[in-house]
Parts: sequence; structure tokens; C-alpha cells
Amino acid sequence: MNKEECKKNKKKSLIFKEKVTLNIINACKHNGVQKLIYLSSSQIYKDFQNNSINEKSKLDKGNFYSKGHILAENKILQLYTDNFTIIRASNIFGFLEIKKKGEQKKNLVHMLLEDAIKKNVIKIKNPNIIKNFMPVSLLVKNIKLILKTNKYNKKIINLGSKSLSLYDLALKIQKKLKTNKKNKGKIRIKISKKIVKSNSKHAYRSLVKKITFSPKLFNIEMDNIINLLTKKVY
Repeated sequence: MNKEECKKNKKKSLIFKEKVTLNIINACKHNGVQKLIYLSSSQIYKDFQNNSINEKSKLDKGNFYSKGHILAENKILQLYTDNFTIIRASNIFGFLEIKKKGEQKKNLVHMLLEDAIKKNVIKIKNPNIIKNFMPVSLLVKNIKLILKTNKYNKKIINLGSKSLSLYDLALKIQKKLKTNKKNKGKIRIKISKKIVKSNSKHAYRSLVKKITFSPKLFNIEMDNIINLLTKKVY
């Protein structure tokens, strides 16, 4: 269940999370799975948008989306005796051609690109919010690495990429679409709050694994979304 669903169905979200996690653990044990990878979230950290975060940072037990991930992580830590890796991932973005709707459309990068292409405007309520964004291709690349080595067995790792304010992200999208024939020179950025100089110490780091940010992969995933949106595949 996503954050919105967890907020609407608080108790149900925890029951569902526990049941599904236990089913996965039991299925892995029954089938002799060699390694379990659980995809958690950077949002389980307290005040994750303002501070420098690592695996030892304080967890946020104040919302049910975070509580669900913490519950699932604890079940794996307590009950799964074979090899596992828990990945606390930042804001993943990208788009698969076989997927035409669903959760991928709710991703922030995708939504801003969609508005820019279809409405020629990028609307941001608070341009000063800073988030960490990770291309899905970089996530896949790291999962492949984790599968090939025992270095990350029975460990929790933060996995992120590039930190940007929402305004900087909007500028990046605006610049990207200047080469698009339909939107060339037309994209406006509309913000609800004044841009202020950031005092944020935001950074998404790992004490276990070092990630090299790849501008190439970042741009590839943006291009994938742009291509699909302009082709009107859904």
C-alpha cells in the first residue's frame, strides 16, 4: 500500500504489511530462495528532507507508511535466517514501456514532466523542498551487484542518487524540454511560495555502500518518460 492508502487505512495497512511480509518469508524458506531483497523507503527516516541521513539516523514512527516498512524490516531481521538485503531507497523514477498506468504515474518526476508536456506549466507548491532522486536503471544496476556478491548479506543499506530542490528539478525539466518540438520555449514554472536560500543539510548517504551518481542514467530515465508521454501511449 502506498503512502496515501496507508493514511486512509491506518490499521489495515499494518495488518496487510505484516501478513504479506510473513507470506514472503515463508515462501522463500519453503522454496530455498538464496537471497531475499526487501525494497524499503528513505521516508522511514525522521525529517529525512532536511537532514543528512545514514542507516543510523532516527526512524519516523509517526506515520503508518513508515511504520509498515519498519514492521516489515523487523520481521525479516527477526525471522529470516538466510541471506537478505534491505534497501532503503530514495525517490525512484523512470518508466517501463510495458507499464501504461499505475504507481509509476504517481512519481513526482513523472507528474511534473506530464504537466510540462501537456499543459506547458510546472506547478510547485513549495520550491524549497529538497528530495533525493534515483533513476530506476541505477536501482536495477545496484540490485544486480547485490545479487552477485555476499558483501551486503544481512545488511540494511541506503540507496540514493542526486539531491535537488523541487525548483532545481523544475529547471532541469524545463531545460530538458527545450529540445522538444511541441514544448520548445513554452514551459513556465509556477510556484506558490517564495524561493529562499536553503539552509538544509539534506543528503542521503550510506555507511555500508557508496553510490556514484550517474547524470547519464538520470537523463536516460527522463528521456524515457518524455518519449512515452509524447507518443501518447496511454
